Amino acid sequence: MDKSAPPVYFVVLFPFLFVGMWCFVSLAISMLGGWRRLAESFPARGEPSGKQFSMQGGKVGQANYSGCLTIYSSPEGLYLSIMFPFRLGHPPLFIPWDAIHNVKTRRFLWVESVTFDVGSPSIARLQLPKKIFEGHSNVWRGA
Repeated sequence: MDKSAPPVYFVVLFPFLFVGMWCFVSLAISMLGGWRRLAESFPARGEPSGKQFSMQGGKVGQANYSGCLTIYSSPEGLYLSIMFPFRLGHPPLFIPWDAIHNVKTRRFLWVESVTFDVGSPSIARLQLPKKIFEGHSNVWRGA
């Protein structure tokens, strides 16, 4: 018997353990960061419209979403969704412009971002790239 080969039960159980851990982590991030609370108040209804920004980074609460966000910026508001492998526990959101408060522009090195609260009282704090907001100064108050 080859002592360097993993036991058969490990080979059989590993895919189930991996998928289970992936699901657990994805659900935990959605709850701890605030995405789940946002989805309760701001669920996306229908197809997104506006200018699309794919593979964007951002933060919801303390949860960092690096390169897995798809954001649509429209005259009505912001539509946010997450790439398929990370989507469990993260239904698409639609945040109207009038739900955005306490807007601040931030610059770190050469990257500008916008930090803001969603809801009144605040449900979550988001940080998104500033380019998402360009062209919406008439509906967006802030930075």
